[in-house]
Parts: sequence; C-alpha cells; structure tokens
Amino acid sequence: MTQHENQQAILSNFVLEMCEGVDRLMRDQAELKVHLNEILNENRRLDIELAKCRSILVSGDYQELKHRLQLSNKALDASKKQVDELIKERNSLKTMHDLSKQTIETMEMDLKNYRVQLKMSGDDQGPETNGKILK
Repeated sequence: MTQHENQQAILSNFVLEMCEGVDRLMRDQAELKVHLNEILNENRRLDIELAKCRSILVSGDYQELKHRLQLSNKALDASKKQVDELIKERNSLKTMHDLSKQTIETMEMDLKNYRVQLKMSGDDQGPETNGKILK
C-alpha cells in the first residue's frame, strides 16, 4: 500500500467513525427530546394542580376542606371507639361462654357422681322417685 492509499484508508475509517458518532448523537438527541416532552407534560399537569390549589385557597374553600377533614377524623375516632368496645364485648362474651362450659362440665360430673351414689346405695326405688330427686 502506498502512502496515499494509507491516508485514504485512514480517512475512510475516520469518516465511518464520524458517521456512526453522528448517528449515535441523533438517537440520543431523539431520546432526550422524548424525555424532555414527558417532563414538560408533567410540569403542565402540576401547574394545573397548583392553579386548582391556589383557587381553593383564594376562594376560601379550604375551610370546607378543613371541615370535611375534621368530620372524617371524628368519624374515624368514633369507629375506632366502636371497634374497641366490640372487642371488649367479644372478650366478655368469650369469658361467659368459657365459664358456662365449665359450669356445664361440673354439673355433668356432679350428675354422674350422684347416679353412681344412687346405684351404690342400692336404692331400688322407682324411676319416678329418682326423677323427682334429680330434678
């Protein structure tokens, strides 16, 4: 290869690299443009929201908003109190249920013991008398 051909090859490679670089820059620029448009759209949306908030503050509607928030908080507090009371009531009912079960078990044991005592005493009285005693 001659010196002239070497220079041509180097220039050709340089031009190819430049073209690839320009293509990359154009793609990056297009991506940045899309991203910038998304940011601008979000900025417009936030400007609209800010304008709404300002109009509420200017018109004094924030008082109504504050009032609604207070009512919501009061309702939430009342609901929490109701839940607490219901939990207490449930616990009381559970305790009553457990005590009732224990009472029933105790009474059943007493009844069994009484029947055993009746059989052991040899009391051969009729079922009518035993029924009266059991009542």
